[in-house]
Amino acid sequence: MITKTFSATLDGIQGALVQIEAVSLHSIPQIQITGLPGEVVKESRERVRACLVYLGFDVPTEKILVHLSPANIKKMGSHYDLPIALSVLAAEGRLSGNSLSEYGFIGEVALDGHLRAVRGALPLIEVLIKQPHIKKVIIPKDNEAEGALLESPKIFVAKTIGEVLESIRNEKILSHCLVPPTIERAVTYKHLDQVMGQNLAKRALQIAIAGKHHLLFVGPPGVGKSMLSAAASSLLPEMTHEEFIEVLKIYSASSIELDSLIRTRTRPYRSPHHSISANGLLGGGSGMLAPGEVSLSHHGVLFLDEFPEYRRDAIEGLREPLQSGVLHLTRVGKFLSLPARFTLIAAMNPCPCGLFSQTENRCRCTPEKKAQYRKKLSTPILDRMALMVQLTPTDLGKTYCEERLTHEVIKESIQKATEIQRKRFDKEEAIKSNGAVEAPQAMEGFYLDSKTENWMKTQQQQYRLSFRRVNQVIKVARTIADLEGDDQILISHLNEAWGLRCFDFYQLH
Repeated sequence: MITKTFSATLDGIQGALVQIEAVSLHSIPQIQITGLPGEVVKESRERVRACLVYLGFDVPTEKILVHLSPANIKKMGSHYDLPIALSVLAAEGRLSGNSLSEYGFIGEVALDGHLRAVRGALPLIEVLIKQPHIKKVIIPKDNEAEGALLESPKIFVAKTIGEVLESIRNEKILSHCLVPPTIERAVTYKHLDQVMGQNLAKRALQIAIAGKHHLLFVGPPGVGKSMLSAAASSLLPEMTHEEFIEVLKIYSASSIELDSLIRTRTRPYRSPHHSISANGLLGGGSGMLAPGEVSLSHHGVLFLDEFPEYRRDAIEGLREPLQSGVLHLTRVGKFLSLPARFTLIAAMNPCPCGLFSQTENRCRCTPEKKAQYRKKLSTPILDRMALMVQLTPTDLGKTYCEERLTHEVIKESIQKATEIQRKRFDKEEAIKSNGAVEAPQAMEGFYLDSKTENWMKTQQQQYRLSFRRVNQVIKVARTIADLEGDDQILISHLNEAWGLRCFDFYQLH
């Protein structure tokens, strides 16, 4: 008799259903696994056998063939231990094989029978509970926090394989996942008020986060570029439940600790060093394709300091996710799409030595070196930066006289603007922010009356703006209008949006 049960495998950050079949054959006693198993899955034979012997089962008494289908997908991970162990017992007649067909299992089995937490549990559990023929999904107790977030009555937890066996044989009810933990307020160490002056840069940061527009800070060392960018993590609006689950699936598939993220539900803020490889930034690798920093920043902020110092292939690889919010990877015939809807905040010096500024020019770089340094960023990359702000050293005497944009006021305005956009794009699947709009003229809320349209056409003709640049200005203007509480885009909104993107990057002076 062939027994059947179910588990899942990771396909990028998504789960894919795996059917596990087992049959007893008259041959030398052994456990054989087919269906393109990885090394960890192959080792499962010995872990499972040792565990079952420890529990008092004399197995295998015959050859047990375990097949994982579909056979053309490589199976990796220790979470197959539990379903393989149960399939072996069912094939030996120690367990009813018919009942297993209504179950889904994930879990690594220790030699004493305890179930251990597994990597990437969230997408695995999600795909199992979506199958109508699967009535119960049993997971390790240590993965309970992830299972609870899916809020499904199908999910049960167990501490040992003995509990699972008793549940299947005697229909003993296992525990459901507990209610997700109460959200804790994240501790904020970086605060916008710690940056003296730089009101223009703070305004640009406010607009960038509110509308998810990409932002480039240009300025000498010490003017506050890094501090402003770090403060962005505490300005990010609250995530919806759908966004939260998407982020958790990425982190779960990447084997990153989830406890802190589950408790605080804060948006991601990633700041990789400029020595990172293209695979590390974009994703990839040999064997299983892993999400990179752009995907780990999904629904959050990716901060790239010393932007021109990153590898050229890494920088140019940002073109697709900056434009579409999705990254397509192909490695050795494997095709994968990863979400990467992040807000890029990049910072750089105006020249190689970093001392060039409008107010106090101590730079000794030649014009050729300056040009070579700035050309590390190609025009297509710069075209995707909706906001570009040039920072200069702050005059502290003037700073105390200026009206300040406080951290709390900015954060509150960002949250309100975010809510406005959620209502605007409520019926859209792929678009949830102004920055994600591809063709703003065709979207509700982006209409320009004849007066504002003529003003925009004048700017386009005078400065020979590309179609993408015009769209960027309109999208930023829409975010400014949302921050101001205006229903329609006005010339004042377009003018401010234009002022935050108008300087010639290659001719900084």
